[in-house]
Amino acid sequence: MTEQRYRVLLLVALILAAVKFLLVPWIEQQGEAAEQLSVLTRRLDRSEGVIQNRVAIERSRKEVEATISNARKRFPNAADASAFRLDAQQKITAVGTQSGLELKIFEWVLDEQVPEARLGYSRARIQFEGGFMNLVKAQTTLETDFPNMVIREFIFNAATPIGTADLSLASLTIVADFHFRPAAAASATVGARP
Repeated sequence: MTEQRYRVLLLVALILAAVKFLLVPWIEQQGEAAEQLSVLTRRLDRSEGVIQNRVAIERSRKEVEATISNARKRFPNAADASAFRLDAQQKITAVGTQSGLELKIFEWVLDEQVPEARLGYSRARIQFEGGFMNLVKAQTTLETDFPNMVIREFIFNAATPIGTADLSLASLTIVADFHFRPAAAASATVGARP
């Protein structure tokens, strides 16, 4: 009887060892294989979706590229900040002259870079003096001709109180940032994809 018990115990031990060393690793391997198969199936489904929607994806990509291109056109390329400032100052002076105004102050007060946007900007303080309607015309022209200009401060002073008939002498002071794309940033975006 004890011999039969030993056989049964030995058989149970062999079965448990087979379960532990053969069956459990095989089940774990099947689970890993099923997980890998699931990942590959999801990748295949995504790839299939991309292929099926390639026309819509390409159209969306072109729309994004066109939007980015239009946004970049707003900011002129500049070899360096000094060349950009000189060009902007000449254009602003011309706007004042064409509007019949006297340029009293024009000074560049700050140059900064915005690396995240790949932009630079120069801040200017500009003061024109002349007739009220001429000042309005000059301001409108500046805002139209310089889409890269952000007005930070705007001060209008009239030599005579507003509402009286004589507005022959008034002054307009604008503090504005003029954004541009430095040459290094412009060349870095040439081959860049959004």
